[in-house]
Amino acid sequence: MADRAKAYELLPELVPLNTGLLSGTATQLILGAFRGNIECEKLLLCADGSLDSLQYTARLPGPVIDAWGVEESRLLFSPDKRSVLASQIGTGATTRLEAWKFLIPASVVALFNVLADESKPTPPRPTQLGALAAFWAYAKQHLPSEWA
Repeated sequence: MADRAKAYELLPELVPLNTGLLSGTATQLILGAFRGNIECEKLLLCADGSLDSLQYTARLPGPVIDAWGVEESRLLFSPDKRSVLASQIGTGATTRLEAWKFLIPASVVALFNVLADESKPTPPRPTQLGALAAFWAYAKQHLPSEWA
């Protein structure tokens, strides 16, 4: 699956275009047509190896998945989604997917909001305490200012 995840690096890097030049205008039209043809397609590689669309794919940090597993993490933090983005997709590829608006930035605040919501059941205890410790280290490192 790691080889498949590298395919996102083939997306052209989006740079500001000089639309005052013919080449800039042509490039903008080509990129717009390309985006228009694939933006509604199932193009995100998911943890189970399938492809799904942005609308139905959750983007969860690795420590969350390591602590609770793919399916439990999805149910806890993104119950409205049916898939979880594959962890094999690297930082460079996710940055490029975000630039193309094929992927939205991960929200750490949303994770904290779910954990702090007392109306929801307490998350199950992770089977590996080391994974839970890694999650709390991640949480501490990414703690939003409103939670500090």
